[in-house]
Amino acid sequence: METIRSLLKSKKAVAMITGIVASGLALAAGKLLGEEAGGALAEKYAALITSTVIAYVIGQGVADHGKEAAKEEAKVASSSDTGG
Repeated sequence: METIRSLLKSKKAVAMITGIVASGLALAAGKLLGEEAGGALAEKYAALITSTVIAYVIGQGVADHGKEAAKEEAKVASSSDTGG
């Protein structure tokens, strides 16, 4: 249970779960509309949702890396200021 709770605190994990659900709903809606009317459109929407989520996750990963690097840089700067 703790693992699920910590996973849901992650923006990237929530985005992936939401993207999977939204893509599944888009594909299910296409099946309900029929192959002629909504099949191809549903696949396009599912691909659009998936690519958007992938871009968000990559961007969030880059931002997280930048934050971590800034923390390390601040730690090094503060230790050099105190003579340690």
